[in-house]
Amino acid sequence: MSKIQQFEQNINKSGFQGQIIHDEDLKNHTTMQVGGSARLFLKPKDEQSLVLAVNLAGIRTVGDGAGGVQKTDYTAVSL
Repeated sequence: MSKIQQFEQNINKSGFQGQIIHDEDLKNHTTMQVGGSARLFLKPKDEQSLVLAVNLAGIRTVGDGAGGVQKTDYTAVSL
C-alpha cells in the first residue's frame, strides 16, 4: 500500500468531514494559477477537520498566502 493510500485510509477512519478529491488540478487553487495534479485534494468542512488532516499528513507550514511553503511526508497531498 502506498503512502497516499495509507493516508486516505487513515483520513477516512479519522472522522474527517469534507471532500476528498482525486487527481485535482492545483492551478485552480493557486494565486499564480500554476501547479500539477494532486493525487488527493482535501477540502475540510471545518477547522477541526483541517487540524486533523494537517496532523495526519505531518505538514509543517512556513509563510502564508502566496509565499507559503508546505513540507509533508506525502508529496502529493494538498490541503
